[in-house]
This record gives sequence, structure tokens and C-alpha cells, in this order.
Amino acid sequence: MAAGAVGWALIALTEQVVAQTASSPVSGVGSAPRSSCIDADVVRGWSPQRQAGQVLMFSIQPSNLGAAPEIVRRLDLAGFLVRGNPAKADVAKLIALRDSKRAVDMPTMVAVDEEGGRVQHLRTLIGPLASPRAQSRLPVELVRKQAAAHARRMRALGFTVNFGPVADLASSDPKLKNGIGDRAYSADPAIVAAAAGAFADGM
Repeated sequence: MAAGAVGWALIALTEQVVAQTASSPVSGVGSAPRSSCIDADVVRGWSPQRQAGQVLMFSIQPSNLGAAPEIVRRLDLAGFLVRGNPAKADVAKLIALRDSKRAVDMPTMVAVDEEGGRVQHLRTLIGPLASPRAQSRLPVELVRKQAAAHARRMRALGFTVNFGPVADLASSDPKLKNGIGDRAYSADPAIVAAAAGAFADGM
């Protein structure tokens, strides 16, 4: 399949999604990883639109969740990154989005940024999680257990992907600011590797 055809399909799909969710702007957030491999010959047999859809994930506000499953099915998108702060009333919509392509070979991704501390969109639904900086001061096995418990609660809400942890280094120079603050586990790479690794293992 010519790369140009897939590129044009990406543009067309992006325009369609933006038009259909105009009440709450969405933005592409990059490539969508998959949990299992599909043979390259199978992918080459897909239409350009389907190939494009599998690498597109858009952000969406909870107010637009009701329309998301139909958009995912019709445009064969990878899924959505849920922004804002979903409420209890949104849980059924999140699960419907997760199950929107259950009958096909590419399941829907329902993603969220749930790092803990300042970046925690699900706090009101499943409770608080310590910031990465605070997590780094805990035993790694406790970080792993807390992340696993949090992940189980996320899964029960319909989420399949967490865009956390962040493994950036904090600045070791107090005069320098890299903007990440307590989202960074530490300025020490060994501490970041241990703590972020434990969080990822738990997730």
C-alpha cells in the first residue's frame, strides 16, 4: 500500500473526527501501541482508511463520550484518550467505548493520563494516588502493589491504557526548572528507573 494513500487517509480521518466532536476540540496524540502483533500481510490487505485508523488516537472530553463508540466503529479508530475528569455518570459510556469493537480483531483503546499527584484524571472515581516524587520515597514493592491496585480500579472503569509513568529526570540544579516538578520521580536515574519501573510493573 502506498504511503501516500495512508497519509491522505490520516488527514481525512482527522478532519472527520474533529468535525464530529466540534463541541469539544480533540487533538491527535500520536501512534497507538497494540498488545499483540498482526501479520504484515494482513495489514497490507486493509484499506488505507483502516491502516490510518489504527495509528490515530484522539483526546476527548467526558461530555463527548456518548458519541465516541459510534465514531470508533465507523472510522475504525484505535481509540480515544479521555481528558478532563470523568464522573460516575460517565462509567457506562467508558465501558461502551471499550467494548465498541469487541467483535473485530483490533480492540478499542481507552486511555488516560493517571500518574498520581497533579496528573490524575480519575481521582474522584477511584481515589488519590501519590505523586511520582512521593512514590520514589516508598519501597519499590509497595509502589508496585499500589499501582496494581489502582490499575484494577481503572480497568473496572473501562480503561485499557495508562500514559504513565513519566520517566523524565528532575533537575539536580535548584536554579534550573524543567517544568515537571513532582511529576519526576528523582534527579537520580537509578531512583527513577526503580520507582517508575515498579509503577509500570504494577500497571
